Amino acid sequence: MKLVIITVCYNDLKGLNATLESLYEYQNSIIKHIIIDGNSNDGTKDFLNTLSLPWNFEYVSEKDFGIFDAMNKGVRKLIQSQFDCDYKTYVWFLNSGDKALKFDIIKIKSDKQLIFFKSIQSSPLYPNFTTIRPDINSHFAFEKWILYNTPVHQAVLFNCNILNELIYDLSFKNQADTKLIFELILRHQYEFINTLICNFELGGNSGLYSKKSKVINQLSEEIFVRNILINRSFISFYFKIIIFQIKYLLNNILGNKYFHLFHIQILKIKYLFQKKILS
Repeated sequence: MKLVIITVCYNDLKGLNATLESLYEYQNSIIKHIIIDGNSNDGTKDFLNTLSLPWNFEYVSEKDFGIFDAMNKGVRKLIQSQFDCDYKTYVWFLNSGDKALKFDIIKIKSDKQLIFFKSIQSSPLYPNFTTIRPDINSHFAFEKWILYNTPVHQAVLFNCNILNELIYDLSFKNQADTKLIFELILRHQYEFINTLICNFELGGNSGLYSKKSKVINQLSEEIFVRNILINRSFISFYFKIIIFQIKYLLNNILGNKYFHLFHIQILKIKYLFQKKILS
């Protein structure tokens, strides 16, 4: 398997460095790396100007309209580069702060257009708290899990033969990646491989620390994209709206730090419950 990496960043030089350092394990498998910087003012541009990597990379540093616009820009630049694309080459969106985990990529044999993996989800406020997503061990369990859960783009490899279909809908501010993944699932073959591939932190574009208005927007988008995959999920998401209201009521009462600690305990219970149901 060969890899093409697309990394977007904005004012996150520390996160970009962490991402690049984690990729050294794959230097013999990376045939191209596109870095899209949103015209950062924290030293990222100077860093990119002098950057030297043991694999082929190129970068752009200019203003964009957010993470999904930047990811689209990375795909367009990849297409324009006319790199050597075949069925053994996969595109991996690994943005600044995301860390690749070491796994034996040589042993990954697949002819599917999408390959889903496990990821480690962590919290910047509580670094000792991590969860595995999804915490399952088979493709059959994954097909049940995905009906009511959202995969993360960091843990998906897209075959470069569907590169022209990797277009994020910019009308979706928070769930464009979920929408794209669900649409591709319906059009192409996919598989789940029981291997950890990356570590990412809560608190990104659709993470835990969003304002209430943004979270409500995120939820409404998720309801829409979930309906792409399964109609009956509307009932579960109406219930989820109520849960969100309770969460933010508690946030106002407890304050952000203690609410976050409370939320972590709920996540622990949720993952243990899902693990039991899906096993």
